[in-house]
Amino acid sequence: MQILPYIPPKVVRRKPKDLTGQVFGELTAVQRVGVTPYGSHVWECTCSCGNTTYVKLNDLGGNTKSCGCMKFTGCITHGMSSVPEYRVWAAMKDRCSNHKNPYYKNYGGRGIQVCTSWEVFDVFIKDMGRRPSSKYSIERKNNDEGYYAANCKWALRPEQDNNTSRCRYITIDGETLTYKNWDRKMGNRLGTVSARKGLGWSDSDAVLKPVRKRRTILAKIGTMPERQLCRKQLARMKKHGIKSI
Repeated sequence: MQILPYIPPKVVRRKPKDLTGQVFGELTAVQRVGVTPYGSHVWECTCSCGNTTYVKLNDLGGNTKSCGCMKFTGCITHGMSSVPEYRVWAAMKDRCSNHKNPYYKNYGGRGIQVCTSWEVFDVFIKDMGRRPSSKYSIERKNNDEGYYAANCKWALRPEQDNNTSRCRYITIDGETLTYKNWDRKMGNRLGTVSARKGLGWSDSDAVLKPVRKRRTILAKIGTMPERQLCRKQLARMKKHGIKSI
């Protein structure tokens, strides 16, 4: 068997790329000044603030985008990231674009989108202003359209409840109201009309038929023999002046 002598492979060193004049964030590359002990090329750069800094080639355009001044100014845009309106804006964007958001199917899944200008919080807060109080949240006037200035306002929760895709309406004598608003108008407990409709009642009966008053617990136990009553029930009856049979 013939054995050939070992020939080590040639090490090809690439010519360093010329970055002179290129801009990386706030930095402009001026000239290559040397290499680190680990072989990384180092470039002299000027920052938009006027400072000069030295950056490794691997960091240009990546982790390093300025001489360090951006740590104090670059991340501060509006200074309102802690206000409630910022959380409203962030939640609005998330439920319209994040498929993992549990409410996405009711917003982004239905084609509800945030307008391009409102992708910037400064524009959003300028159009909407600060909300009157913590009881207000953002509402779309037309529930089938997206979020933009002409279609949005700050509204209270009861008003928003009347403008959702889940709302059901009943019209009686020319007046159209939601189930909850009929309950409020008739002085019934919330959910009365909804429960009656679930049992198959007609619209007029579900709204206009008076609610039968329930017998109170004290009236009920007042008709029971004394031997069936416990001490607590007897004490309550004595307090309210009710005599058992």
